[in-house]
Amino acid sequence: STSNNFIPVRNGARTAIKVIEPVMTQNLFSTLADEFTEQEYSIIVGDSMVHHQLEEFCSRAPKRRKRYCFPRAKIYNITSALENIIEKEKHDSLYIVHVGTNDIKNTRSEELLEKYKLMINTLKEKRSKFIVSGILPRIGAEKQFYNKAFSTNDRL
Repeated sequence: STSNNFIPVRNGARTAIKVIEPVMTQNLFSTLADEFTEQEYSIIVGDSMVHHQLEEFCSRAPKRRKRYCFPRAKIYNITSALENIIEKEKHDSLYIVHVGTNDIKNTRSEELLEKYKLMINTLKEKRSKFIVSGILPRIGAEKQFYNKAFSTNDRL
């Protein structure tokens, strides 16, 4: 029959009517995200480990973020590059420096720390806001690399 009173049954029992309640969701931080505009300029400087930060870091605020990548650079290369970059940049930016991965293999630990100290002192003299990242792991690196990297990061 085509009447509205027809109720499908299974094995003589009525099927349960599923009531789907709407679920209200919200992002408590959406208000902050809508109104947030980055005021500070940020510059990331480093060896090839910062290569892809053009897409990841800079694309989020392209007018306020820059990347300077120096493949195969060592600490002394980045230190001299930083002096030139700081002279070129007119505003007091936050500098994020990543370097040291290329120095680990052929540099003694004490010498490595001295190079870092020189770079950090150069940054301190010229700028007040900076971050020096630790030595990041490398795919396929030997155990000696990791031992030296972890001890250097710890001492930094």
